[in-house]
Amino acid sequence: MERRRIALLIATDQYDDPAFGRLKAPVNDVTRLGEVLGDPEIGAFTVTTLLNEPHYVVRREISRICAEAQRDDLILFYVSGHGIKEEGRGSLHFVTTDTDRGHLRTSSVEAELVRGEIDQSRARQAIVWLDCCYSGAFPTGGSPKSAMDADVLSQMKLEGRGTFVMTASTHIQYAYEPRQDARTVGATEVSVFTKAIVEGLRTGAADVDGDGEIGTADLYEYVYQHVRERTPNQTPMRNDLASGELLVARNKFALRLPDGLDPGIRDMLRHPSSMAREAAIGHLAKEARNGDRTARVTLEILRSNRDQGLAEAASRALAPPPDVEATKAARRPPSTPIALPVRGESRVSGRQQMWAALALCAVAIPLTYTIWLYKDSASIVLWLVIGLVSAVGLIGLTRFLYCLFSDASTVLHRAATSRYGPLSFSPDGEKLFGHETEWSTREWRKDDTSERVIGGGRIYSPDNKMVVGMAPRVGRVALRERGQRDVLRRLPTGHAVAFSPDSRLVAVVAQDRVEVLQADSGDPVVTRTFAPHRRPSVEFDPAGRFLAVSTRNAQALRGIRLYRTTSWEPVETPLDLRYVSRFAFNHDGSVLAVIGFKSAVDLYRTDDWRLLASVTCRTPPHCVDFSPDGALMGVGDRRGRITLYSTATWQVRRSMGWHYGPVSAVRFSPDSGVLASTSIDDKTLRLWPVSR
Repeated sequence: MERRRIALLIATDQYDDPAFGRLKAPVNDVTRLGEVLGDPEIGAFTVTTLLNEPHYVVRREISRICAEAQRDDLILFYVSGHGIKEEGRGSLHFVTTDTDRGHLRTSSVEAELVRGEIDQSRARQAIVWLDCCYSGAFPTGGSPKSAMDADVLSQMKLEGRGTFVMTASTHIQYAYEPRQDARTVGATEVSVFTKAIVEGLRTGAADVDGDGEIGTADLYEYVYQHVRERTPNQTPMRNDLASGELLVARNKFALRLPDGLDPGIRDMLRHPSSMAREAAIGHLAKEARNGDRTARVTLEILRSNRDQGLAEAASRALAPPPDVEATKAARRPPSTPIALPVRGESRVSGRQQMWAALALCAVAIPLTYTIWLYKDSASIVLWLVIGLVSAVGLIGLTRFLYCLFSDASTVLHRAATSRYGPLSFSPDGEKLFGHETEWSTREWRKDDTSERVIGGGRIYSPDNKMVVGMAPRVGRVALRERGQRDVLRRLPTGHAVAFSPDSRLVAVVAQDRVEVLQADSGDPVVTRTFAPHRRPSVEFDPAGRFLAVSTRNAQALRGIRLYRTTSWEPVETPLDLRYVSRFAFNHDGSVLAVIGFKSAVDLYRTDDWRLLASVTCRTPPHCVDFSPDGALMGVGDRRGRITLYSTATWQVRRSMGWHYGPVSAVRFSPDSGVLASTSIDDKTLRLWPVSR
């Protein structure tokens, strides 16, 4: 049987006994309350109204409703009018139009009757609202020595497990003026109590927690604050014996969640903590990607939520992850491939050339002299020594010449000192930042109009409209528009910066924290702390689902921490994924490549964080990057070699070299045609043709 919601509204403002003053509020109150309770979008009650009825009609209707109510029904009683305390017994009576002050027990509705009918009813949920102007009649000119009070809540103490009582005030108070007709002072005033109920339900303002449902606790909190603001001397009271909060009405202006939604997720979405709500959004996003229709419908509803943060999180969750073509379009690659410079600096430094010449002389001169001096000697040991020295010298010279002639790179710049700054191409491929200098990729010349960033780097926004300049040594991180020297705003001091794929967020990492801010306004979004790290790094995945930050773990080893951008909560990852020195996402964010403490690059799927493949390298890898077209993975190792791997098979596509020392960073150009690399040891910034 369908659960019913039944409301009985009782209002009396006209009395046969002149001892009871006429009231003005009940008629208006009961009319307005009946409208909101009977509204299918608000209360959805079946409303019965008794206006100025005699006591026996009121009693009979109360008994009928309680007798006919079923176990799952909700019954609501509302009483507006006078209330009076019976002398001697102290029982509370609700005054009806035919009530005789001298015969209360036989001409009024006693509170005990209402309580008994509710207790005997099969209905397990009941709500009682009492808005009574309590009055008494006293002899003319008489003055009682003390006011006679009756505690309303004690009179209406119901035994039902699902009963909620709310009254306009805490006590019944007698008040009068000497030598006047016994009337309740203020009896003709408009009811503030009922007005608060009606307004709270009609406007949805009583939905205090914003969950779309107005429960008994929500309504009492709203009514209490509203009444106390209007009439400080009046204090609404409640007596809540329900085992759980009773649903009074729904907020017709609130969003409705689907009925099939998991109760745990529903509770999290209604939780007062924004972190809990965003965590639920993250779960719904994952379920929606797996084809759950209820999760997707819920996200579409939440996208229009009045909570802006929740609405934005739902919108991001519904946004499809960009594919290869979308990612390439967002980065705006140039229409023509980037061409390498016709001529660069020498691949071998002057010092390396000098040491090579000295090594050749050190082998050739002693060897020639020894052969000439001892050409007639028959000493086998002597000739073995001469042959061994010559072989060592020739092997070293051969390796040097092999590295020199097999080196396909163009040295764009050779620094006088080691420079740590990151490598970055602008999304349109027009600029390359490296060695603390911005280079034009058309002529491969230094951009003299660009400010030099000492000891830091430059990061371009994916939409190619903004750029962040970092100078950690002087504590400066500044956001500028592309092509402008004026600073838009200063960002928190940090050592690494990353833009979100949509360029709306910027993450700044210091040694022990990461701060995420709105790029357009600089307003903080979230801050997360971790163990101090000397050289932290940060990166958003191209799909915008995760933020990866390098940290240090409890064993002081370098690791990685991943946060979901929907809730900014840490992602649970396999233990092996936590011991990481370098990392990079592939072109669409579906794979995370990590370099740990072994001679391999491990590849993890970002949908379930399972190991996809482990690429073994001949020498320990030191840095990694993926080409924007998704076809290649570039790895620089500690011996200076750069190796390209096919992402289709994870096999070696081509080996390029060399730097004369560990490769510090590698970066593909937006058109995937050029690879830039740096090395701290040989102090060079090199460019490599990807296809040859």
